[in-house]
Parts: sequence; structure tokens; C-alpha cells
Amino acid sequence: MIVEDELLVRMGLCTSIPWDSLDMQVIAAENNGASAWETFCVKKPDIVLTDLRMPGIDGTKLIRRIRESDSTCEIIVITCLEEFEILYQLMQMHITGYLLKATMSQEDILNLLRQAKKNLAEEKHSSIQNDAPSMENELLKNLLLDHHDLERYHQECLRMNQIPMAIRTVFMMSLDLTSPEPILVPTLQKLFLDKLSTYGACVGFSNDNHLVYALPEAIDLSSSDMSASLLELARYSSDILGVKPRMTLFTIDPDGKNINSLWEQGKKILREAFFYPDSLTVLNGDSLSIPKKLLKKINIFQEQVQLIPWKSPKHKELFFTRLQDLRRSLENKSAFLQVAAELVYLYSFSFLAEHMPEPADFDIDLANAKSAEAVIQLLSEKLLPAQMNSHSIYEKKMYETMRYVWEHAGEAINLASLADMVALSPNYYATLFKQTAGCSFSEYVGHVRMEKACTLLSNKELSIKEIASRCGYSDMTYFIRFFKQKIGVPPHRWRRGV
Repeated sequence: MIVEDELLVRMGLCTSIPWDSLDMQVIAAENNGASAWETFCVKKPDIVLTDLRMPGIDGTKLIRRIRESDSTCEIIVITCLEEFEILYQLMQMHITGYLLKATMSQEDILNLLRQAKKNLAEEKHSSIQNDAPSMENELLKNLLLDHHDLERYHQECLRMNQIPMAIRTVFMMSLDLTSPEPILVPTLQKLFLDKLSTYGACVGFSNDNHLVYALPEAIDLSSSDMSASLLELARYSSDILGVKPRMTLFTIDPDGKNINSLWEQGKKILREAFFYPDSLTVLNGDSLSIPKKLLKKINIFQEQVQLIPWKSPKHKELFFTRLQDLRRSLENKSAFLQVAAELVYLYSFSFLAEHMPEPADFDIDLANAKSAEAVIQLLSEKLLPAQMNSHSIYEKKMYETMRYVWEHAGEAINLASLADMVALSPNYYATLFKQTAGCSFSEYVGHVRMEKACTLLSNKELSIKEIASRCGYSDMTYFIRFFKQKIGVPPHRWRRGV
């Protein structure tokens, strides 16, 4: 079938090529992608020559539709020089080749047609050989898609007089069929099978919207370029084919003892995109139930919040208790979001809570978060001072002096001496400190001392004067006045409410 909207080019292809000598015939010539697709569905041509730029359904969409229904049809593209970017993407869909309109000759066309004919003959021979699935493949398929028991697989092979395949590396993939015209699984399976085969012998099987591949050799996943190759292919699958694959890759032990645990972990990764948002997750020989990258983000968030002073030590203590609950809810999305919402409420008892967004707006943002990492990022951006998320070159120095304030809150603390500690001028240090902490240096020192005072007031054996002294105030009257200004009630009334 020839698909070309320019009449002269279409007629030239129909009449100038010696089709009989190629043992071929033109069964259709269409001038647009829509009619070409209708004709393809009815006549099922073996070879399609198509232009890319056409009204309505263009050549790219037509090729995608063809590939969705037929993985063996040979496709030759007629293109212009400026369409090379699209052409490179179409190579991922296994087109036979391309012809440049400005320079194509009859010999160029004949060579591509001969190649297409050869490809069709090889595909037919291969399909005849593979029509009857081997018992060896059936047993391997049962292992990978059903029971995941290597010992059982070996016993079944022995019973059926088959040689078991040595399995060391397993690649699993689930398909998010979001396109209105999702590609058929066999086409995508062939793309990944071709890619994985470059790393050694490979067999693959499909099950619903899952694809599973096995390789007999162990691959060093940390240094191999396999991950980069798979991610590139996944990007093309998403951009060109309309299919968003999620992938996991792991190497099993030589004795296969961990294949079932890794398989279960792999299924969880593919199923729970909220906690495992990456396109590809590599399991390095263990069965971890918690994503390390997410835990690292939570730990960083915790370290930053610890430097924020609170009006209510009890709420601060409860905040960090719930933060532990957040870690324990990494397999339950609804529980994770519920705890995150509670953290926002508890943070409102900190001295810097005046910068928080409205709770209703925050609830909307949480509901719209696509991943657990996005939730932690949201908490960091909305609750913490902006500079805490900037990773400036002075961040470590600022944190160092903030911790110093916490450890020496009962002593005389001088801005100039802390600026000298980190080798900065007092003025520049004061500016950086305010950006990092969300308040001025003197305000921060006062907030820290007030939190410490609230904590000490729970010990009713200490007098107000002694507490004032431990918090760095030699004048008890000034301490009481400052406490009431920051907390809302004088120390003795706050103590009665503890």
C-alpha cells in the first residue's frame, strides 16, 4: 500500500516501479492517513510506503496504529531532511528504512523493497518454528509468571527430560496503557527483547499488562549501561507509542533462594508507583520493603525541623512521634497522607508557623501529590524557611551555628562570635542566618530559649528564677515579660496548664 498526499509522487510510485519483477503488487494507493488506516484494516498489506506529512492522521500516527495491530508489516517512510528527529524516533518502531524525497532514486526504492521482502520471508520462517511452544519455555514461563520456585522448576525439568535454564538476572515491566490507542503487548515485548538480548541470551513472557524477561548471566547492575539503555527505550515507548512502562531489575543468588522474595518486592515496586515513582528501580540483591531514597528525604526533613523552635514542646515531641509513623506507613498511601496532614497541624505550634499556607490549601496540595517523595518535598517547601531547601554553599555553616544556639541557649550568645566561628563578616552572617532560619538571629535565640523554658517549666521543682537563669536571662522580670509576649501567658500560668 502506498500512502502519499502529493498526486504526482503517488502516481510515480505506483507506475514507475517494476512491481512484477519483485513479485509484488500495489493493492491500494491512499492520499491521507485516515483512509489508509481503513484500507489497512481491510486488505492487510505486507508492505506500506508512507509519507509523514499528511492532512488529518499523519504518517507518524498511521505507523503507530499499524504497529498496534501488526508487528510484522514492513514500513518504508518517505521523508524530508528536516524530519530526521521524528525519523529517529520511528526507528524504535522497527521501520524498514526511509527515503529522502529530494534525492530518492528508483534503485533506492528497489533496495528497500527487496530488504522488506527478505524481512518478511525471515519472519515467516521464524513464526513457523515458534508456532509450537517448547516444553522448555512452558516450564520457564511457569517459573517466572506463576510459582517463582526455582527448586520446583528444576524438578519439573528433570521430570520432563528438559535442561533447565540458568537464571541470574530478571527484568519485570508493567504497562500503563494511558493512550487512547494502546500498543499491543507483543510489539512492545519485541522492542525490549531486542534491547535485552544485547546483554546475552534472553527469553521473555507476557501476562496481562506485565512483561517478564530472564537472562542466564549475572549483570553488574551498578556499573552496567543496561539501566541507561532501558530508560532510553522506556522514554521512547512513552513519547512515541503512548505506553508508560514501569520497570524493575534484579539479580538472584546462584542457588535461587531469594528469587521469590525479590519477585514479591518487584511486584510491589511496579504496583505502588506512589512510593516507587522512578521508571526503573534496581534491586541490588536484597528484598528491601522501604525505598531508601524516600527514607533519606524524610531524614533530611527531620534534621531540618529539629532546628525549628516550638511554642509547645509537647506538640514538637508528638510531631517527631508522628514522623516515625510516617516511616512506618510507606506501604499504605491513605495512612501516609493522613499522617502528613497531621504533621502540618502539629507544625502550627512552632514559632515559625506564621509562614504556613492555609490548611485547606495544604490539603488540596497533598491530595494532588503524585508520589510520597512529592509529599515530603511539599512539607519541606511549605513549612520550612525557603533557604533550608536551597542547598547553598553556606548551608552547612548556618546549620552548625543554629545547633550551637540550641546547645548553649543558657549562655551569653553573641552574633559576632558566631560569625567569626564560620569565618563570615557579622553583617553577611546575619543576612544568611535570616534566610536560613526564617527569622533574625536575635529572634531565633529568643525562640530557642522560650522552647527550653517551656520544657523546664514542666519540672515543678525548679523555680521561675532558676529557669530564667538556665535560659540565659539574669533579669527574671524581663524573662517573665518576654515569655508572656512570645507564649501568650506568664510562666506560672503556663506551668499550671502543663
